[in-house]
Amino acid sequence: MVLLSAASGMGINVLSNDVGYRGVAAATAAGAILSAAASLRRLPPRASLVRHTARTLLALALLAAIAAAVGPAAWAAYTTLTAAALTIAAVLTTNTTDTAINLLMGAAGIGLGVAFIGGGITVLVRDTGLTTQLRQRVAALTRDPAGEESTAENSGRVGTPSGT
Repeated sequence: MVLLSAASGMGINVLSNDVGYRGVAAATAAGAILSAAASLRRLPPRASLVRHTARTLLALALLAAIAAAVGPAAWAAYTTLTAAALTIAAVLTTNTTDTAINLLMGAAGIGLGVAFIGGGITVLVRDTGLTTQLRQRVAALTRDPAGEESTAENSGRVGTPSGT
C-alpha cells in the first residue's frame, strides 16, 4: 500500500508538470472510477448499490448532455466530456458483460446519430449547386419586366413604371 501511494504521488507530480492541474484532475477521476468499478464488481449483482449505480451515472450523463446543448458555449466542451466520462463510468461499473455491451452499443448509436445530424446540417447549409440555382430563380422572379431590380419603392406594384 505504501508503494502504491508513493507511485501515485510521483505520477501526480510528473503529470502536474506536463499537463497541468486539469490533467491531474482527469487522472485522479480515472483512478477513482477504476477503483469504484473494482469495488462494485466484488459485490453481488443483486445488491442495490450495484443496480442503481449505472442508472444514476447515466442520469447524470443525460443532465450533462442537456447542459452542453442549452448551457453557455463556454461550458460545452467540459459538459460534453463530463457526459462521456459518466457514460464510460456507467459501462465500467456494470457487473455483467451483456449489460456493458448494451450500454456501449446504445452510446455508440446515439453518438453516430448526433454525428449524422451534424453532417446533414453541414450539407444543408453549404452552398451547393441547388441553392445557387434557387437563388438565381428567386432573383429572376423579383426583377421588373423592364430588367430593373425591384426596389422598396416599386416592390409589390404590378404594371406601374418604375420611378413613378
